[in-house]
Amino acid sequence: ASVALIAGPGFLTAKLLTAESGAQLEASLQQEAIAAGPLREALERVASGSRFESGLLQVTPVLTVRDHEGRFCRQYSLQRAGGEAVSGFACRNREGHWSIAFHAPNLGAQAAATDSNDFQPASGEGGSAIDQFIDKASRGDVVTGRDEAELISKGWPRT
Repeated sequence: ASVALIAGPGFLTAKLLTAESGAQLEASLQQEAIAAGPLREALERVASGSRFESGLLQVTPVLTVRDHEGRFCRQYSLQRAGGEAVSGFACRNREGHWSIAFHAPNLGAQAAATDSNDFQPASGEGGSAIDQFIDKASRGDVVTGRDEAELISKGWPRT
């Protein structure tokens, strides 16, 4: 079995996106992967640690951070009933779309949010691929609690 990994724009095709994500991503003309459907809805409206269900699909935003460009980014877990879990990381672009920077089968432990919304990595020594990606992509602290709720309620305003 091969493992598909999306780690940045430029080499994505609609066929790959559909096969790996159950049509939850769409490729723009610039070959940027954009969250669509339930994935977009969850990233846009659901607090970290809460599950969004649509049909046979479950999406759970895991955490919110800012990247080095100051954009809001969210780690997520996506699970189709009876299928394998996928871990991903998306950042909100200038147009207000969630651009997928990382989307791959969840091959091991992933970062998780506790009931208190404090970020705690659940990975073992060295961290998982998603943990390593987020460590490089993010510039600081995890956005939690009231701060995240305010961002969601205001539609992720640019600051």
